[in-house]
Amino acid sequence: MKQKIFISLSAIASIGLGLSAIACSGANQSGNSGSNNPVNGQGELQERRANSLLGANPEGRNNAFQQDKKEKIVLAANFLGSTAQANALVELANAYNSDPDVKTKYAGFFKPVEVEQIGSTYSDGAKKVAQYLKAKNKSAFYNLVLNHPSVAAEIAKSNMLLSFNDSLGRENLDTDVSLFSSLFTDANTNTENIKNPSTYILPVMKSTMVSSVNGPVLYYILKTMVDNGATLSQDKDTQDFYNALMKTSSSDLEFIKQKWGNPVDNARTLVTSANLTISKDMFNKYEDLLNFAMVAQKLFTNSANNQNDLHIVGMDFPTVTLKTSVFSIVGNDYSKSLEAPSKVAGTNKVSYNSLSTTGSPAQVAARTVYKKLKDAAGSGAVVLQPLGQYSSGKQIYHNFALSIGSTAGYLYNFIDDTAASALRFTFDSSLDKFSFDDNDNPAASNYNNRYFVSFKQGSEYLSASAKDKNKTNEVLLSFGKNNNALIASGGKTASGSDFHMVDAKSDQALKTALAEVTKDGNQENYKLLILRQSSNDNNQLATMKAKVMNLASKDTKKELVYAGVAKGGSSSRPRNAVLVFVKTSNNNFVKTDLEKYGKQLGASVSQLTSANSLNKSELVVMNAPGKWNKNSTKNVAFLRGPSLIGIKANEEDDNATKAFVHWLVTNKKTYTFFSGKNNEVSASPSEFFQRQMSYLMPIAGFETSTTKFNNGFLDNALEVFSSAAKDPQNWTTYEPPGSELGDLFDQALDSAFRNLGNQALVNTSADKLQSFEAFVNSFTEIFGSSN
Repeated sequence: MKQKIFISLSAIASIGLGLSAIACSGANQSGNSGSNNPVNGQGELQERRANSLLGANPEGRNNAFQQDKKEKIVLAANFLGSTAQANALVELANAYNSDPDVKTKYAGFFKPVEVEQIGSTYSDGAKKVAQYLKAKNKSAFYNLVLNHPSVAAEIAKSNMLLSFNDSLGRENLDTDVSLFSSLFTDANTNTENIKNPSTYILPVMKSTMVSSVNGPVLYYILKTMVDNGATLSQDKDTQDFYNALMKTSSSDLEFIKQKWGNPVDNARTLVTSANLTISKDMFNKYEDLLNFAMVAQKLFTNSANNQNDLHIVGMDFPTVTLKTSVFSIVGNDYSKSLEAPSKVAGTNKVSYNSLSTTGSPAQVAARTVYKKLKDAAGSGAVVLQPLGQYSSGKQIYHNFALSIGSTAGYLYNFIDDTAASALRFTFDSSLDKFSFDDNDNPAASNYNNRYFVSFKQGSEYLSASAKDKNKTNEVLLSFGKNNNALIASGGKTASGSDFHMVDAKSDQALKTALAEVTKDGNQENYKLLILRQSSNDNNQLATMKAKVMNLASKDTKKELVYAGVAKGGSSSRPRNAVLVFVKTSNNNFVKTDLEKYGKQLGASVSQLTSANSLNKSELVVMNAPGKWNKNSTKNVAFLRGPSLIGIKANEEDDNATKAFVHWLVTNKKTYTFFSGKNNEVSASPSEFFQRQMSYLMPIAGFETSTTKFNNGFLDNALEVFSSAAKDPQNWTTYEPPGSELGDLFDQALDSAFRNLGNQALVNTSADKLQSFEAFVNSFTEIFGSSN
C-alpha cells in the first residue's frame, strides 16, 4: 500500500521574504547570545536528541495520544487553495514525493507528503489544532503545521510537540536547531509549556517590518519644509536619501501639488517653531517620526483640515509598533516587556500582567508610546489601521507619504507598469467601505478576473477537494477563475475565498436572479459583480442594497439583476458583500461595461496614469523604525512570520515527518518546479520555498549571502537581519514568546487600538479620544486582568 505523510499548514497567510539557504553543518549553539531573553539556553546537541524521546513537557503526557498510522504525512496550512503560496507548497511536496533519490536516501522512512488547508488565517489554523488536540483526534490530525509559536505552546501542553532531533543521531532524520541562525531560534527556549530543550520550532518563514515610502509625496513634504526654514542635515545618508526622493518625483510632482494643495499661509511659522532638522535617522525613531508627521500634516491646504483622506503615516500593525517601542524603552529586556517569559518549576511560562500593573516598566513605557500615537492619530497625521486593512491600498494613489507594514506585502505597494491603463473605482463617503474588487493591488487589468467574474450554477465546477469540503453545504454556484463556492445561508464556508448568503431572503434573491440570467441559455452573457466591504458597516450595507435593488427594479432590459447579500472571508473577519449580475458586451467585459456599471452604482471612475499612482521606480524602501527615541541603545528587528512545527503521531510517521523536514532544510539538489509553465523555477527545496513564499529561511551564516531579489522588501529584510547578526552591539531581535494566550493577547490589543483608530478617523476632538486608561480597560475586557 502506498504510504503518504500529512503536514498541517495552518498559517501561511502572508507574503514574506526569501533567501537561498546556505549549507552548514551542525555546530552546537545555545541560543541567541545577543538577546536579553531570561529563559535562553537550548542545551547541547546530545541533550536535545535525548529530549526528543522525553518530550517537551512530560507533565502533560496524560493528555497525549498516539495517532493512527497514515499513508501520507499531512502538512497543514491556511493558504487558500489557489494562491501562489498554496501552489508552491503543493509543488514542493510533489518534488519530494516523485524524486527516486529521495526514496533511496530515506529508505525505510519515506512517506509521501500531502498539503492540507485548514482555514484561511493563522487563527483558524490554531483553533483547528486546539480542537483536534482536545478531541484526541487519532485519524485526521496533522504531522506538521505552519503557524506561530503560540500553537506550539498549545501542542506542548499535551506533550505532543515533535522534536526534529533524532534520539539515535541518525543523520538523515536529525534536523538540529544549530542549522539556523541563533537570532531566530528563541522560540525553542521561551515558548510556554516547553521544559526539555530540543528542536521543536523551525524559523522557516521569517519577515520583519519595513517602511514603504511614497517617494514623490515625501519629497514634496520635505522640500516644502526646507523651503520654509527647516534644516536639511548634511550627512551622506540624508543627502543620498533626499536626492533619491527627488529623482522619483519628476513625473508626479505637479499632480501631488494639486492633490495635497499648496503650503498653508503660516507654513514658515509651523516649520520654524518645530525647530526641525530633517535627517534620514529621523525616520528610524518612532518618537521623531511621529513629531515630524504632526507638523507635516498641518503644512498643506488639503491635508491641514483632515477632511481629504490625506495622511503622513499609515501604520498597518499598531500592536507591533507598541510591542517594539516598549521593548526598546525597557532596554530590550524580555522580562520587562509586555509579554514576559520566565521559568516556573523548570517550565516556560509567559506573563501578561505588566500592561495592567500600575507602575510596571512595561506599563510606563506603553503609556508614553500610546500618548504619542493618540496625539498623532488625533491630528490625522497617522492612521492606525485595524487588523486586515493596509495603507498600501491608498498610498499607491498618493494618499500617504509612507507606511509601516510587513515585508511580506511588497507587490501591494506600487502599481505595476502593466496596469497603466487600468480603471480605478471609488465611492464617496456614504459608501466608501465598498469596492469593486477585494484586492487592493490593481496591478492586473484583466477585468473578467478582477472585477466582474464568471460563474457556474451549482457545485459541478468545484474541484474534488472543494466538493468534499462543501459536502454538507448547499452550493448555489461556483465563481471566479478558481471556482470558489457561494453557499446557502446556514452553511459554513470551506475557505476564506468562499461566500455564504446571509439569510433565507438572500438565498431566494440569488435563486430568483439565477433563474433570470440563465434562462434561454443567456448565462454566458452575464458576469457576477461582488461589491464587498473592506470593513463591515451596516448602514452602508443597507444603502448599497437599496441602491442596487432600486436600479434593478427600473431595469426593464434586465442588464443589472440584484442577487442578495453574502458574507465572505476568514471566520474571524467575515465581510459583507452585495451581489449583482450584470450583462456584458459581446459575451466579454470591456472598459465601457466597467464605466457603465460603475457610474450606475455611484462610483467615480478614473484611469490610472504614471502621475496619479505610485510606480515601482517611485517606491523607496527603508528600515522600519528600530528605536523609540534617541535614548534607545539598540535597533530592534521585530520578527514576524510562521514557523514549522511538528506534531507527534507514532514512531513510523514521526520518522517520515523528520525525513521530509531534513530534505527541506538541507537538500542542495536543484529541482525544476512548475515545469513547462510560465513560472518555471530551478532551485533547491529551501531556495524555492523561500522565494515562492516570500519569506526568509535564516540558515546559519545567511548574513554572508550575496543573494539579491527582485523585491525591495525582501532585500531590506535581509539587510536588517544581516545587521542584527553582524552587529549585536547595535542591533537585537524581538519575537513575542509563544503561549496559549498569545493570540488572545494580540486580539485584545488590536481591538483596543481599533477603538482609537475609529475615533480618529471621524475627527473626534482630542479631549474625547480614548485615554490610556480606557485603552487598558478595553484590553482587559477581552483579555482579562489576571493572566
